[in-house]
Amino acid sequence: MVSLNSDRAGLMRKVGIVAACALAVALLVPAAAQARRVVIIRGGGWGHGIGMSQYGAYGQALNGRSARQILEKYYTGAHVRTKKMPAAVRVGVMQTRASIAFHSLARGNGKGTIAVKVEGSSSFLARGDKNTRWRIERSSTGGLRLYKNGRRVVRDGRRVFGSTQRPLVAVYERFRSLADVDGKTYNYAYGKLLFGTYSSSSCGSNYCLRLVLSIPMQKYIYGLGEVPSSWPGAALRAQANAGRTYVFSKIRRLGQHLQPCDCAVVDTPLDQAYIGDAKRTGSGPYWDDWKDAVGDTRGQVILHNGDPIQALYSSSSGGHTEHNENV
Repeated sequence: MVSLNSDRAGLMRKVGIVAACALAVALLVPAAAQARRVVIIRGGGWGHGIGMSQYGAYGQALNGRSARQILEKYYTGAHVRTKKMPAAVRVGVMQTRASIAFHSLARGNGKGTIAVKVEGSSSFLARGDKNTRWRIERSSTGGLRLYKNGRRVVRDGRRVFGSTQRPLVAVYERFRSLADVDGKTYNYAYGKLLFGTYSSSSCGSNYCLRLVLSIPMQKYIYGLGEVPSSWPGAALRAQANAGRTYVFSKIRRLGQHLQPCDCAVVDTPLDQAYIGDAKRTGSGPYWDDWKDAVGDTRGQVILHNGDPIQALYSSSSGGHTEHNENV
């Protein structure tokens, strides 16, 4: 039996002979002839090239294809169906922190109110308006210290609140406020912010602090910054479906408490680009188009043999995409 190694060695010798002959021929060709040669490289795309091409969806929408036709083209053998969504999606925002600071902004005619409580509690520890600065720190025992305008909050003689199982919750949506977290480039209009601790030596103590956004699925999709809101409706609906399916599938497969984020997805392109209220402010007159696309596809996901697919997508593909299972 001939080994693969000996075959490779023979092949390499043949390649070397061919290359040497090609070089000899090239040296005999006049420089002017070489200058006239044209090398054509075919290819293109931006991203991993798996699943849906976003610019491909844009082009197909311009050519009159529906969102369902676009999705069923890129996700071969899959079909769009309606499923019951989880009550909320846990989105990882920050991890490995010793403290996190935030404040609020007024939305519409609101006052910019934010109120903070321990998860599961019916009463708030403190509340403030748009001029209030908040800071949350982890304690050495796994609890949390809360500061309002630089002063430590004390409630019923207690100076440390919550635990690794009970985070502090910042409530803002019900007050028509925006939450602005230091270190993030966008604000939060929907959902609620959960500040929790977890055991780790990475933050100069026995515990680190993390931040999770808990938000309903539809409102999470509102904040996806994956494609311009000015694109044709079919492309927007295809993107809304793909984004929803990606999260739904990941929750079904892996749950919502991945570590260290204690989340289902993170807010970066490692999962999907979630940009919060910046999607609204950056969309200008097309914001309603994106909201309509999300609303039109409420609860819709892409299934194959009854199960949600891993609906990967990237910016462009150069005309060819690859199956997940081949990568």
